[in-house]
Amino acid sequence: MSTDCFATADIGVQAGTAKETKATQVAVRLTREKTVQVGLPLPNRPTEDKAVLVNTEVFIPKFVDNLNDRNVRYFTGLPSLKFLKALALCYQNTQPVSARRHFNCVERIVLVLMKLRHNYNNALLTALFNCSVSSCTIMAAQAIPVLAEIFRPLVYLPPREETTKSTPKFFKELSNVRVIIGCMQIPLSQPDSLSAAFHSHSVDRKELTAKYLIAVTTSGLIAHVSRGYGGRTSDGEVFERSGLIELLDAGSDAIMADPSFAIDELCEGRDIEVVRPTRRIYPKRREGDAPTQTYQILSTRVHVERVAHVVKQFKILSAGVPQTMVGGLDEIMIVAAGIANLSDPMIGPQFFV
Repeated sequence: MSTDCFATADIGVQAGTAKETKATQVAVRLTREKTVQVGLPLPNRPTEDKAVLVNTEVFIPKFVDNLNDRNVRYFTGLPSLKFLKALALCYQNTQPVSARRHFNCVERIVLVLMKLRHNYNNALLTALFNCSVSSCTIMAAQAIPVLAEIFRPLVYLPPREETTKSTPKFFKELSNVRVIIGCMQIPLSQPDSLSAAFHSHSVDRKELTAKYLIAVTTSGLIAHVSRGYGGRTSDGEVFERSGLIELLDAGSDAIMADPSFAIDELCEGRDIEVVRPTRRIYPKRREGDAPTQTYQILSTRVHVERVAHVVKQFKILSAGVPQTMVGGLDEIMIVAAGIANLSDPMIGPQFFV
């Protein structure tokens, strides 16, 4: 083969190589342009693997996720977990909570009821619910009025027909007794105002208290809770201001009250009878003896008075209410009374016909 042929072949190879190089450069340029267009990071940019970035909070169970029928009753006083969920639905309908909020309705209800029932300090609640102290305070201030509005219909005076049907057999001779009344005193912390301390000082208990009138039916249902008054206010004055007498039927209803209630004149003007059980000491009954009627009435009255102790199972009402919560004490009493009406009856079935 001649030299010219080799030269021609060499020129052809060089031309082919130049075309391949140019084509490769064009392909690389197009590839880079396409890479930029689709938004993929260039190799020389710092990158992070988005596929492995996850929210670890999803895997941390919340406190309310561990609730069941047994411990929900202990922590909140509510009868069951199903009732808690129904209460949360009522809460959402009464005061809607945005889904973007950190706490849903169930968490708000549980936090507030744990505070009221066990008087847990905010440090413990912040650890259980992963929130700040200010969040606990704000949620309590917002949730207590809403819960009071929900539970208020549970604290009511039943009609005369229902009261008569549910009267214990020991009260059959006093079937006109509609309610049994008593005053409950809630201890308060020391206020800043000297005037407030004076009006809330209880003469008989020698401490600062708020006084509430509690009316209970003969079957043990809390029928009425008055507004709070200073501990210095007399029982009779609290009864007069409570408005309970307006709910009774003149000429047919009677009230059972302790001698400390000076309400005879007021009730006589409204044609309401006042029944005062005697408190004399009875001789010890021998086994097999039938109890007297008066003894049975007093015994049943003791069972009715136990309802007040159920209300005070909310330890916030017995440990000295802080001044920051005194403004919502009326609502707290309604919540406690409503939950008490949902609890097991204080009077056993043997007392009924």
